[in-house]
Amino acid sequence: MQPPLLSRLVAGSLLLLCLCAHAALAQDRTGNQDRWPLCPGDFGIPPRPAFDTSLDPEEVEINADDADITEGGIADFWGDVVVTGRDQAARADHMRYYQSQERGELEGNVELWDADLYMTSDSGEMELDEDHGTFYNANYWLPVNRGRGEADSIYHNEREQISRGEVIDYTTCPTSSEIWKISASKLTLDHEEEWGSARNVVLRIRDVPVFYTPYASFPLSDKRKSGFLPPSFGTGSRTGAELITPYYWNIAPQMDATISPRFMADRGIMLMGEYRYLFEDGHGEIDGEFLPSDGGSNLGNRSIFGIQHYQEFANNRGSVDIDFAEASDRFYLEDFGTSLDVSSTRFLRQRALTRYSGSWWHASANVQSFDIVDSNVTTEPFKRLPQLRFGTRFLPENWSPHFQLESEAVYFTRDEIGTAVNDVKGARYDLMPSVSYPMRQLGGYIEPKVGIRFTQYDLHGDDIGPGQSFDDDPSRTLPFASVDSGLFFERDFSLGGRDYQQTLEPRLFYLYVPDEDQSDLPVFDTNFYDISFAQLFRENRFSGADRFGDANQVTLAVTSRILDLQRGRELGRFSIGQTYFFDDRDVTLPGFRRETDDVSPIVAELATTIIPDWEAAATIHWDPNDSRTEKLATRISYNDGEGRVLNLAYRMRRDRRDELRVTPRSNNRVNLLSVEQTDVSFSWPLTREWSVVGRWNYALPESKTLEIFGGVQYDSCCWAIRAVARRFINATTLVTNNRIGADDEFSTGIFLQFEMKGLTGLGRGTGDFLKRSIRGYDPDQF
Repeated sequence: MQPPLLSRLVAGSLLLLCLCAHAALAQDRTGNQDRWPLCPGDFGIPPRPAFDTSLDPEEVEINADDADITEGGIADFWGDVVVTGRDQAARADHMRYYQSQERGELEGNVELWDADLYMTSDSGEMELDEDHGTFYNANYWLPVNRGRGEADSIYHNEREQISRGEVIDYTTCPTSSEIWKISASKLTLDHEEEWGSARNVVLRIRDVPVFYTPYASFPLSDKRKSGFLPPSFGTGSRTGAELITPYYWNIAPQMDATISPRFMADRGIMLMGEYRYLFEDGHGEIDGEFLPSDGGSNLGNRSIFGIQHYQEFANNRGSVDIDFAEASDRFYLEDFGTSLDVSSTRFLRQRALTRYSGSWWHASANVQSFDIVDSNVTTEPFKRLPQLRFGTRFLPENWSPHFQLESEAVYFTRDEIGTAVNDVKGARYDLMPSVSYPMRQLGGYIEPKVGIRFTQYDLHGDDIGPGQSFDDDPSRTLPFASVDSGLFFERDFSLGGRDYQQTLEPRLFYLYVPDEDQSDLPVFDTNFYDISFAQLFRENRFSGADRFGDANQVTLAVTSRILDLQRGRELGRFSIGQTYFFDDRDVTLPGFRRETDDVSPIVAELATTIIPDWEAAATIHWDPNDSRTEKLATRISYNDGEGRVLNLAYRMRRDRRDELRVTPRSNNRVNLLSVEQTDVSFSWPLTREWSVVGRWNYALPESKTLEIFGGVQYDSCCWAIRAVARRFINATTLVTNNRIGADDEFSTGIFLQFEMKGLTGLGRGTGDFLKRSIRGYDPDQF
């Protein structure tokens, strides 16, 4: 007997897979297979009959209680008829085989076992020579996808690679709690072309029809296919109730597009589009949105356009990175941000960057501008048109000179905004060669380094010329020297039957840069670095080339770690350091005073995971000059890996730079760099199905909530729902006003997401938002 007798029965599994694909339509396959923690362990599927391994792989074995073979070539098998092959097996009460027609009939408690399928039916017939068969009143189960369903009939033609189903349905819910089910009157699958179609498709929730479409087409594999994607819906204070109905267009294997009408009750109908493409060594995306005659403002037509492209070339030695976005007006992102956690930003980046690297060098060319999307901005950032960089990357060798070079040529310009005065514009050339001599041993190291920094400007603008602020070609040449050194001590110890190691790593860093008046140089892209442990060892306290800070200082620091030797991981780390200044720091930025303190704030950092499921981290900056804390940030997190997540955080920071200003900020305005906030976030199961999530970010001096949201989640074997309500201060208000006040503008929103497991989800991506907002949150744990 031929093995196709059983292979025809695999049609049932393909039918199930097509129904899953119908739900996903053209979406990428990114689902997690481990999504069934609340489901029963199995479907109660009986064990598959064993296969005699001594048989040839192409043969099948038939066992029955009784057999009757007639002269006409008809064979009847009665009783417990079991047909087994290497990959499939079948069972029935009766099987009749017509040898001349090569046709077999099964009837009475028909069962089929396949690698991915179990099916039962009342009867079935197979045309073995034509490679097709049909089964009637079938019930099927897909253990891997936890899918199951019924069909009046299932037909499969192996030769033509076609399957058909009549009156067929599908769900992932257990029989005892069937929440949703999808059904179709007719379904056709073309396995060779890997596509399918269905007629009269109905989605039922608790046997109530909630969605109908007369026709649907879908892919049978990872191949994408054009079609409608699940809609998303929600409500916001700026848009009102809204509905997004995306349509996916599979243009070619290497490109696709999504077209999404967005219906907003308070604004009108917006058209959104996304086009993606893929090359052998690159990829990109083009996005656009257009709203004609905005009903919520007097701004008329509103739009945004963006393009992102990344391309590698020359065997991955070079790359091109383009990131460009432009909006029709400054309020666009504030009004129409489409993600749940969107916050207004001040500038949209417009950049094209090319990089190339050789065996010992690297180079880049960059052009960068900005589109302002904040009505309160009065000064535009400088554009870089262009910026050229070149540097070396020789591998350091112990006890050998190590040469380095960093260089840059950049032209800065910017446009006037409102009544702003013209700024200085022009080119800046920066060259910084250096040489170090690393001397490293197992117990420590010392690395002296010397270098020189030359910076030349070619300026023009209203502030250039006799009696003006700047000359047209100022320059600066400064040598610098540093010595970095450290020691390594370690000791082993045991605690609780485990082996540990503690290290002690003292470090000394000396830096010398002579003092030179740099007030004749403009400031294009330079600012102070924030104080941190890493900043204690930088060669420049400024973040750009317009200032090179004078220094005659030494930094003393020590780090200690606790290592778990058996698990090979770090359990805890503590670092503390301080810089001692031998001279005042005269070099500063316009509008700031020189620094005269003899010592820097003491910087200490602590991180530990010693207690299982708990993680703690703290940073403190204490200024002995004023005997006060400049910065304190603490965080305690609990995550048991089973959905219980709790984060408690406190952060306080005083703007030390405000005291260096020639004209300090008004005391009745709270600068963003001077903050004191608490932050609590959590995700906690109440039962096996129900859980709650939330976050509360609170400003203590102002007694004001910056952001608060809360939500509930229900998660069962086959469906889940998330509902989140959020209220937060508009980010543009915070950034532009530099304060938190009574007249701050709040935004609110309520968002809902419904998921039918193994099928699809409806609603906004609340799971992604919660993952970004709650440290440790994992949507797949629910």
